[in-house]
Amino acid sequence: MIESEAVRCEARGRWVYILGDLLPGIRPALENPGRHVDCPFHGGRKDFRVFRDVDASGGAVCTCGAWGDGFALLMYARGQSFPDSLAEVARWLGIAPSTGTTRGRWSALEAGPRNALPDRVAAPRRPSDEWLAETMREIWNAAKPIEGREPVLNAYLRARGLSLRLLEGVPSVRFHPSLAYRDDRNKITGRYPALVFAVTDPRGRGVTMHRLYLAGDGHGKAPVEAPRKMMPVPAGKTILGGAIRLARFGPVLGVAEGMETALAVRKGSGLPCWSCVSADVLAAFEPPPGVRRVVVWADKDRSGKGESVARRLEKRLRQTGVDALVLRPPLPIADAEKGVDWADVLAGQGVYGFPNPAVWRVA
Repeated sequence: MIESEAVRCEARGRWVYILGDLLPGIRPALENPGRHVDCPFHGGRKDFRVFRDVDASGGAVCTCGAWGDGFALLMYARGQSFPDSLAEVARWLGIAPSTGTTRGRWSALEAGPRNALPDRVAAPRRPSDEWLAETMREIWNAAKPIEGREPVLNAYLRARGLSLRLLEGVPSVRFHPSLAYRDDRNKITGRYPALVFAVTDPRGRGVTMHRLYLAGDGHGKAPVEAPRKMMPVPAGKTILGGAIRLARFGPVLGVAEGMETALAVRKGSGLPCWSCVSADVLAAFEPPPGVRRVVVWADKDRSGKGESVARRLEKRLRQTGVDALVLRPPLPIADAEKGVDWADVLAGQGVYGFPNPAVWRVA
């Protein structure tokens, strides 16, 4: 027998690689999480998309169905039962029957050269945790702390109403002047300046790395397919409950999904705000000891997911004795847009679009 929970635990953070191998027809979707592509099952044009948190869940949705996780997707695509899909994923992971333990990890050689970045479906197997750690350490050491003298980064932030001052001295953020970008075939297609973020767990321990590639002149993001890239999460670790810690915190702490949204909140409200990277990580956020109130700066989108996730977090925090408050952007969603966030508020209304601090202060 195979212990299903052991397989689920090992698969979390690996679904892009698992599905890329077992269902090669969905690779275009895996390369563009959250974006619609042609359905590999019924052929509908721009009908199919994998969830933005596909690394963690393996889920997808289409007009022909909805699958909450990678097991459900495999069951549908292959016409399998759950035990069959579970066994197939277990074989891919190297989990032995009965014991529920792994029969060895994948070596760094399977991920290509040592300087290769393990991004998306770049390798036929997930790189080893040792290789991941070394790669992230090399990138981090090659990057430098934000000191206020990066003209490319300054141009990028200023175009968004932000400033380098917001990142100066923040230990979880560094700037890399020329970081290699690899496509889905693991081929370097260019080098670009990049922001490098340490993503931490609820205790503040580094788990993985997030990168934002910028255009060479700082006027926008790099001209690549996926300018935002998260490194895989090592086995036995999780970013659920964690965040990118973009400021020191006090009794009141703000949280938002995206990095730019969190910085916009800091600029517009003066409140320390951390980025949780995605809606699902935001939903699981755990504040550090000493935080008495969490202000959730929710995204407003047509699907309603942004506010729904924020409300779930609000409810859970209150149940644990931490006060919580959800704030929605005071802007309508434009016809051509999928949603708005607090970065849009800063761009459109400046600091005057943000609530009075008296709203979230604690006595």
